[in-house]
This record gives sequence, structure tokens and C-alpha cells, in this order.
Amino acid sequence: MTEAAATPGVLAGMEWAVQQRAKIVSMSLGSTDFAGADPIEQAVNDLSKSSGALFTIAAGNDGPGDATMGSPGSAEQALAVAAVDHDDKLADFSSRGPTADSALKPDISAPGVDITAAKAAHSSDEDEATPGYVTYSGTSMATPATAGAAAIVAQEHPDWNGQRIKAALLASAKPLPGQGAYAVGAGRVDLARAIRQTVTTEPASADLGVQLWPHGDDQPVRRTVTYRNTGDRPVTLDLALTDRVAPGGRAVTTGVFTLSPARLTVPADGTADATVTADTRADGLADGPWSAAVTATGDGQSVRTPVGVVREAESYTLTIRATGRDGKPAPDTDLTIGGLDSGRLYRPYDAGDKDQDGVVTVRLPKGRYTLDAQILPSAQGGAVSWLVTPKLVMDRDRTLTLDARTAKPVHVRAPDAGARLRGAQMAFSARGATDYAGALLTDDYTHVFAAQAGPGAPPKDFIVQFGGIWQRGAADPQYDLVVTRRGTMFTGLDRRVSAHGLAKVVMSVGSVAAGTRATPYTRWEVPGWDALALAVGPVEGATRKAPVSGIHYLSTGADLRWELDNYLDTATHRDLGSWQTQVRRYRADHTYRETFNTAVFGPSFGSADGAGTYEGKAYWICLGMFDDGAGHAGYPEASEITVHARLSTGGTVVADRKEDCFNGSGFPDRPARYRLAVDASRSASVYHVGTRVSVVWDFAVRPVASPGSGTMPLSVVRFTPRLGLDSTARAGSRITVPLVIRGAAAAPGALRTLTVQVSYDGGHTWKGSAVHTASDGRRSVTLTQPATPGTVSFKATATDTGGNRVTQTLIDAYRTVS
Repeated sequence: MTEAAATPGVLAGMEWAVQQRAKIVSMSLGSTDFAGADPIEQAVNDLSKSSGALFTIAAGNDGPGDATMGSPGSAEQALAVAAVDHDDKLADFSSRGPTADSALKPDISAPGVDITAAKAAHSSDEDEATPGYVTYSGTSMATPATAGAAAIVAQEHPDWNGQRIKAALLASAKPLPGQGAYAVGAGRVDLARAIRQTVTTEPASADLGVQLWPHGDDQPVRRTVTYRNTGDRPVTLDLALTDRVAPGGRAVTTGVFTLSPARLTVPADGTADATVTADTRADGLADGPWSAAVTATGDGQSVRTPVGVVREAESYTLTIRATGRDGKPAPDTDLTIGGLDSGRLYRPYDAGDKDQDGVVTVRLPKGRYTLDAQILPSAQGGAVSWLVTPKLVMDRDRTLTLDARTAKPVHVRAPDAGARLRGAQMAFSARGATDYAGALLTDDYTHVFAAQAGPGAPPKDFIVQFGGIWQRGAADPQYDLVVTRRGTMFTGLDRRVSAHGLAKVVMSVGSVAAGTRATPYTRWEVPGWDALALAVGPVEGATRKAPVSGIHYLSTGADLRWELDNYLDTATHRDLGSWQTQVRRYRADHTYRETFNTAVFGPSFGSADGAGTYEGKAYWICLGMFDDGAGHAGYPEASEITVHARLSTGGTVVADRKEDCFNGSGFPDRPARYRLAVDASRSASVYHVGTRVSVVWDFAVRPVASPGSGTMPLSVVRFTPRLGLDSTARAGSRITVPLVIRGAAAAPGALRTLTVQVSYDGGHTWKGSAVHTASDGRRSVTLTQPATPGTVSFKATATDTGGNRVTQTLIDAYRTVS
């Protein structure tokens, strides 16, 4: 679900919580923070002020870089929570400040690494060492603990609003020496001190803002910190600046802050003021976030107030003027600026065009950027103008014009003049230290115009592609075409693709469930352009009843790679799942065959690396129990299959799951033997073949020196008979069934033994079948199938020279018919 799609639900949940008079609202969610207040940030601030609730919100898991703080924890009124480990060290993943508005966040920290908690009733995850529990890491684990602490403070002080509770938690936080306020906030939450301490500060943190570059004319910035004493006795406090941290997380003994006075007395039920000052003018100071803590101690009190100021790095102002196709200002322009050096994203029109004149300004650190703008039509049915700046170097103040009138139509035609565009997308990527990619997917490109705005880029640093599906009718050839340009954006596109240079793919889709329908999807990528691969989504073709065969013609230029998918359903089962190829290259003017959803189903281990890896005590297993006969990866809908997987060593169960792809922790740091037993089934009343797949692996692993990872020596035997698209063979016939070894035993000389058994009664009785090895090393079994139609099931056992063993049973592998 996109952030925009999720926003109404989140807002509704927040409003509901307030309506229930919740004092503390815990929110373990977030998204990228941009300058200005997004709708959820605004709601946090508004609801906090109107209701007195405290919204306790996860900082995010995008660390360890600076300025990775997420929204809505970035909202001023939120209590944003970072994560520390059991030793109170900041977790690498925990998001850091400052916010996109250069504000001081997060506010506080709490344990969020390897947190064990009760498992939800229907969750498939479980801590194998402690059944009924799960262990997770994240600021989403630190947040509810902090919300619980806030709730107890609220219970102690029912008359306090959320901001006073927040102030009490920050003021009482445990110091975390050497860790800056833009990383851990005030420190680690300390509930015991929060309850007994009587002194807090207002504001709870002293944010001295941002000082713009250049710094020769910076002026000292001061902030008053007011100490409030709710006790019945005066409190005398000694004030000091502690935990000074320079940009880059370096602890320092001096810095940019000063404090006065050094001592003050706060009267009973009264207040007293101190002043903290930031002076960023000195030569040689590092640019970035500077932080410290004002620590006030005395009379049993220890009060902390985080302090921060941002000394802006060399930066310049970009002024953007957006004009619609009607010549009028376009204040609703959807613009993302991607930092190719920093990875930061900027969306200046989200909150910046207050006077609706189409002009915004944004402050950008010196460096390289790409601009991705969509100027929306002023009237229903108008054209979207997509303007892209491949590379903009900010080394001075600049002005960029985004004029929708410069955009031209996009029109690509297939070799078959009668084929119409069924669905398409345009996508681009700009290279940098952090790549950026953008895409626009639609089934109607008659209302999409495109243009370059501003300078281009070297061909190696920018690529744009327009691709999609063209087809005359559902039974006619499908053209999967992509047009590529490097270095510059399309300013309009008018192209007829030639039939010469296309690859031909004869695609067949079988049916193993009555009434199966198949919908093809295609997706492409280009090696070396990882961000582009993530941006390009699957394009949907025409749905047809299976079994079915058809012709696909694929573009082959620009080093294209393709992934071909088929999504299956029936009238009564709306999602059977999908089967897809590995991403591969198809050569120009060559013909290929791809057959989906036919027997024999079972794990295929699409790569020689197998299906299980481990690193330290952590492991990852993904088996694909219903890959099809051609080895296409199968992703059955969860409701269509039943899986039970158990990983054990000796008498200890490491994992007991109801899925064939899972991960966890529990591998010992010593050589050990394991058994992985997986049983997967699907309804025989729905599926004609492949009703049950059971595999038991016995294998040995050895620890791998950090930071390396190891591969579990798992193997499988693939049965690949030539069958019809209905996964049947002729009863009474003699058939040769090729055998293919995948995984560890597939290495030259690695296979030690292989035996095969066959059953013609659904696995009730078995008989051996001799394995024949040809001179070229190919293996097979030859069967004389009973004259009476029925099913054929297989059982195979293989061992390798490392002492590893696999036994797999494939019930109703295929059927025989008269």
C-alpha cells in the first residue's frame, strides 16, 4: 500500500483514539519525512493540542545516516523514540535527526534490539527457543515500551497533558555518554526517575534551529529553558553542558554552546530560567548537527534537556517556476528532487507554494540532483506533463523553469499496425552515490506528455525507458516492447518498433485446476541499473482460459532482461498464485519456449546456491515447494496450500513453521547436523496433480567466519517428463522421465547415490525404478504406465559425497489418461 493510500486509515485511527479519550497513543509506523507538515504530522500536532494526548511514535529504521528521521515522529508535538540495545548503545538501524526541517529529533530512546514479546494468535512468526513468543528489533519495539512508561506517568499525574508527560520523560532520561541528541534524544527512558522526579523543563528540548551557510555573518542564537518544580520544597540545581557531540557523531569537550547561569534555585511550585546559546561563527567548525545536553543536578534531582543546532553545509537556493499547459501557474506540481550525492529527497511543492503562484524555493546542499516533476492537468481529462531534469549541479543559486507546454506526446507503435497499447510505463534512473528512479504506469498514454527540463547527463549516468504491451486481440501475438534512451529525457516520443531484432517466445500455460484462467505479466530490467529495476513494475496482459498457448515478441536491445509471469485464478478461486521465470536475456531473432503451470511440481532450487543460507546463528530458508515442471518459481496463494516445516538438530527443534520461506536464529556456532522436514499439500478436489510434496533433508553445516555466510548443502531431484498442458501422459504407454539434480549434489562428482521409486496408487504402494545414466551424464527412469488411467507418484532419495541426504515424495505428480 502506498503512503498516500495509507494516510486516510492512519488519520482515522488517530482520531478514533482521541475520541476514546486515550491519553497515550502508540504509533509504530512511519515514512520519509519532507520539509513542511504532511497530513499525519499536522494531525499529530493538532490532536495533541486539542486533546492533550501524547503521540508516541517510532523514529524509523533507516539509520545509520544523519537526517533519516521518519514522519510522523518528526512532528513537533510527537514523542519520537529511537532504539538502543541491551547495553544502551544506539542501534545501527535507528533513524537519526535532524528532520527535513532541521529540527531536533528524536526525543528519547528505549530498548529496541532483540525484544521478545507475546506472539499474536494468528502470526506465523515465532521464537523457536520460546514458543508463543516472537523476537524482533526496530524502533517499533522501542515505541510501545516508551508508550507504556508514558501511561504510567499519566496514571501518576492524571491532570497532566501529553506535553508535560513528554517533558517528564525527557528530563528524567538516563544519560548515554558520547551519543548525541540527534541520535538518542535526551537519553534512555528511565521510568523510576520519571515518577519520583519533581523538576522538568519547558521546552523539553532546546532546539536552536539552523544557521544558513555561509557562516561569517551568523549571529548567536539563544533559547530560554524554564525549570518547573512541582515539589513542595525549593530545589537548587548546578547546571552544566554535557554530552557534547559534533557533526559525524564525534564526542567533543567544547563546541558551539554556552550556558548561564551555572546555578539556579527553583522555588517550590515555581519556575526559574536558564539561557543556552549557540554561536556557529568560528572558523574551522564542522558543518552539520551539533548537540549537547543541559544537565541540572542537585537536591536529588538530575534533569536533562537535549540541545541542538544545525550548522548548514555549503548550500544554495533553487527557485522553481512551474507552469501548466494552460499557461497558468501550477501550484499542485508533484515534484521530487533526488540528491544523487546524499540520497535525500525533497518535495518543495508539498508545503512550499503558499501563495499558489507556482514558484517555490528549496535550499540544497552543494552537489548533484535529479528532478522528477509531474504537472497535473487543470481540468478533468487533461494531459499529465512529466518533466525530468537528468542532472542538475547545485554549485550556485539557480532558477529552473518547469513548463508543461514544452512536453510532447508519447506514441510508440508495434510492428503490427493493428495492435493497440494495453498497458505501459515510462521509467528513468539517474546515477550517483545514491541512484534515483521514477516511473509512471498507466494504460492510457494518450494523456501523458514528456519533456526534459534543464541539463542532461552523461549517457552512463542517465537512462529512460518507455515500455509496455501491445496486442490486437487476446489470442493474437503480444508485443512486449521497450524503447531506451541514455543521457537525456524523452521530449515527446514517436516511434514504430521494427519486427527485426525482437525475440520470439512461445508461451504456454497449463491447467491443473478446472476453469483456470491465466493473465500474463511482463517486467524488464537492465543490468547495473538497480534503482530502475525497482521502479519498473509488471505490465498486465490479456486474461485467457488455460490451457493456452500464445506468441510473445520481446525487445532485446539496450541489454534488456525480462521476467515473464503468469497469474492464475478460477471463477471460484480468485487467486491461485503466480509462476514466473528468472530474470533472463532473450536474444534478437531467436525463438524460445516457456511452459508454465505443468507437472511435475516440487522445489527446483532455481540457482546452484540452493535454498538455504546462514550467517552466524541466523538462517534464511526459501524452498518453493510448488515450482512447476519447467522450474518456474511458484508463488501459490497462501490460502491454496498447507505447509508444515520443521528444522531440528539432535533433539532440539530450531524452527516449526507453517510456511516454506522463513528465517530465524538458532544455528549453533559449531559443526552440527540438521534435519529439515517440509510437507506441503493442496486440495485434491481442486488440483488434478501436485497434491502433495514432502521432502526431508539431512545435512551438515560448519560455522563460517564472520562476515561471511554459508550455504546449506540441500539438494533436490527434478522429474521432467514430456507431458501435455493438462499435465497428463497416455495410459499404458512407455515413457522416459529425465531426472535433474539441483543444489549441492549437482556439482561435478558430488552425487553419491540416487534411487527412485514409483507409485500408481497415490503413494500407498511403491516399487523401485532403475536409474539410467547416459554417456553424457544425463539421468532418467523409464516407466511402463498401467493401461488403466490414474496418477503417477514419485519418491527419490539422493546422497552426496559430503554425507548429506534428501528424500522427497511427490504424490499425484502427473496423471495418465486413455
